[in-house]
Amino acid sequence: TLFPTSDRRHPVCTPAALLVAKYLATCTATSTQQVSTGLLCCGLAMHMAAPAGRYAPEPLMFLTDALAAALPPAAADAALRGSRGAGSSGRDGG
Repeated sequence: TLFPTSDRRHPVCTPAALLVAKYLATCTATSTQQVSTGLLCCGLAMHMAAPAGRYAPEPLMFLTDALAAALPPAAADAALRGSRGAGSSGRDGG
């Protein structure tokens, strides 16, 4: 490749990775254009992080927010709370 993304610091790839991460961290998935741009950035972030074995949390958070935005408000709140609430209500019923 022309610009190896596995380098620790690179004059082209490091600023590009920071820009993609910043966009994913600040983007609100409220329109289809923002979701499609965010999905493109998720692919770029994973493509840049994978060869070096790095972990990029921004794509995961963006995908969580995008899926939560597609749900009705009550279901989104329950989904973001996680399984803690579902596990405790199951024990009370028996």
